[in-house]
Amino acid sequence: MNEHERERDGSENVVVRVSVGEHEQPSIAVVRALEEASGDDATEMRPLFDVLSPESLDRLFDDTNTTVRRGTVRFPVDDFVVRVVDGTHVELRERGEKTEA
Repeated sequence: MNEHERERDGSENVVVRVSVGEHEQPSIAVVRALEEASGDDATEMRPLFDVLSPESLDRLFDDTNTTVRRGTVRFPVDDFVVRVVDGTHVELRERGEKTEA
C-alpha cells in the first residue's frame, strides 16, 4: 500500500487510504486522511475531539512492553466513515457505502 492513496471504487465513492508514519500517532493520520478526502485544511474542519478523544484512539494502538496491539476502530466523521486498522493505516469511505466491520 502506498503512503497515500485516493481512488474511486465501482460505486464512485471516494476511498482514501493513509499509512500511519513510523513516529506518528493514528489520530494525526486520521486528520491527514480527512484533509485529503474533504480538500479542506485541518484548521477549516471540525476538530477530531468533537467526535472522539484523539488521545484515547492513540492509546488503543500503543505498543506495550510485551505485545503490539491490533484491532480496528470505525467511527463516522461528517460525510465519512473512518477505519483505523491495527494503528498502521487509516481508510475513509463516504457515508452510505457499505463497509466491513
